[in-house]
Amino acid sequence: TVLVSLKTAVRGVRHKARAVHRTAGPPRPAHASAHRNVYFGRWIETPIYQRSQMASGMTFDGPAIIEQADTTSVIEPGMHARVDAFGNILIEVA
Repeated sequence: TVLVSLKTAVRGVRHKARAVHRTAGPPRPAHASAHRNVYFGRWIETPIYQRSQMASGMTFDGPAIIEQADTTSVIEPGMHARVDAFGNILIEVA
């Protein structure tokens, strides 16, 4: 006997996660954990930020790299980023 395909489905009720609102202080610059040369049409020494170290109210301008366990975000030159009260990184494109 050879099993060629197996499908399964699960049904259940999940409770909606609550957004955690953090008190945001005044805007302040984020501090880079390192710098690395990154190619944006030319090589630019680019700050590297750790996502786990970012707090509400932090701001920074691109170019920048944000590293976390499951993804890496690239903030290109000319973009501006800030961390909101929910911990989201909001990126403004000029």
